[in-house]
Amino acid sequence: MKNLFFLSLSSILLLLYSCGNSMETTERGIEYRIITSSDTGKAITKNSQILLHMIMKAPIADSLGGGDTIIFNTFANQKPFSIPSDEPVLKSVFLLLKTGDSAEFNVDADTLYNISFGQPTPSFLKKDARLSFYVKIVDAYTEEDLMKMQKQKTEEFKTKDSLALAAYVATLKDVKATGSGLLYQIKKAGKGKAVAKGDSVFVNYKGMLLNGETFDQQIDEKQTYGLIAGISPIIEGWKEGLLLMHVGDEYTFIIPWKLAYAERGAQPVIPPFATLVFDIKLVNAKPNKSIK
Repeated sequence: MKNLFFLSLSSILLLLYSCGNSMETTERGIEYRIITSSDTGKAITKNSQILLHMIMKAPIADSLGGGDTIIFNTFANQKPFSIPSDEPVLKSVFLLLKTGDSAEFNVDADTLYNISFGQPTPSFLKKDARLSFYVKIVDAYTEEDLMKMQKQKTEEFKTKDSLALAAYVATLKDVKATGSGLLYQIKKAGKGKAVAKGDSVFVNYKGMLLNGETFDQQIDEKQTYGLIAGISPIIEGWKEGLLLMHVGDEYTFIIPWKLAYAERGAQPVIPPFATLVFDIKLVNAKPNKSIK
């Protein structure tokens, strides 16, 4: 019911706004009308990122029932949409606005889908359709603003991980460290051969975040994960850690983010700058004859 309320409200707003001042036209042929203009808002400039609320309404093909339908509405979930100010088609309107402004505009569907989205116009739209937009500018960020925000976010991730790592390691005993910063704990010492670079190795493992959440595992003893030690394209912590092991060993590796997925993470399960914990049992290792 809440979403229906927002959709109804948005539709009423569109109808009300359509009764305002007459439309003007940009060089790209976009009809637009500025509905409200803020005296204190920040001007939108090139190479900035805009945060806005948007309603997009489109005419549906007659074969599907026809009529106008709202197909995009950020007011419904109260989550603003982010878009670059130099968006290929809509920039001619965006650069006329300031934060706090609201506007409506109409744009040819073929132009928007073909140029902005790089894809054919959807078949559910009416032929030669024009899309109607209502936008409310929430905020705008320059490149410098975005860099500062990214730096702040990065530091927050690093600090959160550093504190979580310190708390986690404080609960453990007999933790060893390598020169790279890899931490490990020997849970069980095996009596088999030492792993050499290029060996085919077979392991059971469980991967977790520092909060204990499991994101990946292969723990069925009848099935193992196979790879080539020191060569397979895996995270650095695994490459280094496996070369410390003997067949039959069971280790816990605590892999700092620099030796894992670093600043990119592995979304959606592994966030950026995340230390990872792996319980690994080395089931077997044997020379790989194809590796010289």
